[in-house]
Amino acid sequence: MITLETRNVIQLGAGMFFVFFAFTTQGFIVQTVLENRHKEDPSIPKEAGYYSQTIIYGTFIFSCIISPVVVAYLTPKWSLVLGSSGYTIYMAGFTFLNPYFLFISAAWEGLWAGALWTGMGQYLAINSTEKTLARNSGLVWLIYSSSFLVGGVFLLVMFKNYNTDTIDMEMTRILYGTFAGVSLAGNICFALLPNMKKEKEESISVYWNEFREAIFLLIEPQTILLIATFAYSGIELSYWSGVYSNSLSNTKTFPVNTNILMALNQMAVGCGEIAGGLSIGVLGSMKNSTRRFWIIYVGATGCIIAYFISFMMLPGKSSFEETDELSYIFPNEYLALFGGFLLGLGDCCLNTQIYSIVPALFPNKTTQAFAVHKFFHATLSTICMFYGSVLVLPWQLLILLIFCLLSCATFTVAEIKYSPKNQKLKSDTETEKSHL
Repeated sequence: MITLETRNVIQLGAGMFFVFFAFTTQGFIVQTVLENRHKEDPSIPKEAGYYSQTIIYGTFIFSCIISPVVVAYLTPKWSLVLGSSGYTIYMAGFTFLNPYFLFISAAWEGLWAGALWTGMGQYLAINSTEKTLARNSGLVWLIYSSSFLVGGVFLLVMFKNYNTDTIDMEMTRILYGTFAGVSLAGNICFALLPNMKKEKEESISVYWNEFREAIFLLIEPQTILLIATFAYSGIELSYWSGVYSNSLSNTKTFPVNTNILMALNQMAVGCGEIAGGLSIGVLGSMKNSTRRFWIIYVGATGCIIAYFISFMMLPGKSSFEETDELSYIFPNEYLALFGGFLLGLGDCCLNTQIYSIVPALFPNKTTQAFAVHKFFHATLSTICMFYGSVLVLPWQLLILLIFCLLSCATFTVAEIKYSPKNQKLKSDTETEKSHL
């Protein structure tokens, strides 16, 4: 029999599914849509897609800092409702497209995004015990990540009989009207969640104390080692969710309609996310589970192969303008989709292990550690979205490669040196030596 808490977790996952079906799917096409609108209305900047995403992630940085206080006032449930409403407002604006409203709504969404994610984590914790937290987290992740695949199917259906690479205003209204409607369903789903009574009501001063502790956490060696991983998670997200799909759209030497290719790419990313989640779930259920850094290596290897595919196949200028130029090999749709699958797999491996190692290394400061994670994640996402509009693709791939390798190295050191399991083994070894 399904318990009330499990039903709440499933409903929480459903709300995340609806909101991020809309937001993630539009993220794959937003730069292409706004480039097309720029041709008809010069008041909309050509790189407005990158600019709006930069604003979202930039304001998200500030939102991460204040979100614990916001959630303390609103409660987790209403933080979810109001936080997700920012996403709906942003996407509704595309049905009439005004540049001022576009950027203001992007800022509004980013300001509330922190409340959404913090509220989600707290509502999940309230409905979980120590034994069920891992299961419930995995359940929410699986429902959430399946939105990538369903979103790709939606785009494929919409573009199947659409015989042009240009997304006109009529199609934009249909797409974003649907996104806004589905996101609104997510808002309603959150609003219908039952209020759960917390065992202890915490004062606002408690959250400000946690914020101060998060600042001091920055100088701890475990945190310093993980900063590269936190930062890489932001850069990698911006690449697969924005730069890669836009580069596919702008490369006009593909033998297929690039709108359909973007839809298929989102499906490929979703398949990679789901395949990674299921594989890690199987490994995690084993008694002698694989160390976290090995899973990081698997994901990093997949990403590096995807970056190499991008380098060989996509022209340097494809990240910010349409081009008929060739790179080193002729573009191939199957190779492009394989790259999307590997990016989804790598993203899943990276994020699941971050969410695994943070509670292990910071058992008494988990909230503060996740705040630090989100801060660096959002900061680098913002920077990446900005330079994605001006920097040629090979340089972007070099930055990704450097951070990927650096994050693998520092994550491994953090895991080996500071994980409780290894510290216990070290202590037991030293104890044995002392008896000799």
